[in-house]
Amino acid sequence: MNRNKHFRQFLAWMFIVTFMSVFAIKDFHAHEDHPTKVHLTCDGTTKVFKSSCFICDFILHKASAPTLQTYQPAVYATILTPYIFTEQVVYRHVEAVNSHSPPTRA
Repeated sequence: MNRNKHFRQFLAWMFIVTFMSVFAIKDFHAHEDHPTKVHLTCDGTTKVFKSSCFICDFILHKASAPTLQTYQPAVYATILTPYIFTEQVVYRHVEAVNSHSPPTRA
């Protein structure tokens, strides 16, 4: 049990060091700011081209913007068949009163 506890603590620290180092590298990353290039297109508009840096553009998980969902409850329908009570006549053949008693001498 103690070995398992130490292994889980080791994994937790390993994950913290691994994933937090990404943010530390990204924070302390410095490079020369290259001037952006402005390109004039044929229709008279300008486009700005920026140089890309793999460290600055790195994202652990690309998530899209959340979209609103409308709630649509599921409709369940069950078919109920009417239960018809029928009157039944139940009878039992009446045997002798002592038919289930142990035998006795007369």
